[in-house]
Amino acid sequence: MQKTKLLKEIGLSAYESAIYLSLLKLGVSEASTIYKDAEVPYGKVYSALNSLVEKGFVEVQRSRPKKFRGVKPDIVLDRVIKKKESEVEKELEVLKLKTDELKNILMTTSSLKTKDEIFWTTAVTETDIKKVVISLFSEARESSCVVPHSLGMPVLTIIFDEFVRSLERGVKVKMLVSPQFNNFVSFLSRNDEKTLEVLKKTWKSEPLETLIRILGSLTIIW
Repeated sequence: MQKTKLLKEIGLSAYESAIYLSLLKLGVSEASTIYKDAEVPYGKVYSALNSLVEKGFVEVQRSRPKKFRGVKPDIVLDRVIKKKESEVEKELEVLKLKTDELKNILMTTSSLKTKDEIFWTTAVTETDIKKVVISLFSEARESSCVVPHSLGMPVLTIIFDEFVRSLERGVKVKMLVSPQFNNFVSFLSRNDEKTLEVLKKTWKSEPLETLIRILGSLTIIW
């Protein structure tokens, strides 16, 4: 049943789902009625009801015997969303504090490197190329030398921001380019004036069209 499946996907057990759906149908009911309609073992009905009360899906009237009522779906499901948002925000806040602390610790770790190191990698799929190029541009501090392969516009749209940020940091880029600069002007027209200004300042002696050749790179060495 789709309703039961969806309730289970948002965190209810099979028994809890059956009981909640039963209460929506029955209205205010006692446990003795609920377990028969929901086809839940009598020994499990109270623990499942208590769990539903704790989760906010069911309200309890503490009479003798106790009576239960299912909370309206629109109300309880909005609560579920708000609760999850709050939990995620807290988790992100804790994660941010931990990662900030870890950055400070790791960035101050002394290096045992005694000479320049050379490291190379290859990327085959478009996804791998994006990851590698973004990583390399973000790590560049002084200069980068690029040997581009054929033009790749899908890659361009993903890594262009990181490339511009590297230029803003003052990274000097050297690259080997072909005379073919098709589509670059149309791409630049879709970017803001600030980006164009950065490019113009950085590439005074070279045509702006040459910049596109860096973005499909498979090999970057610095």
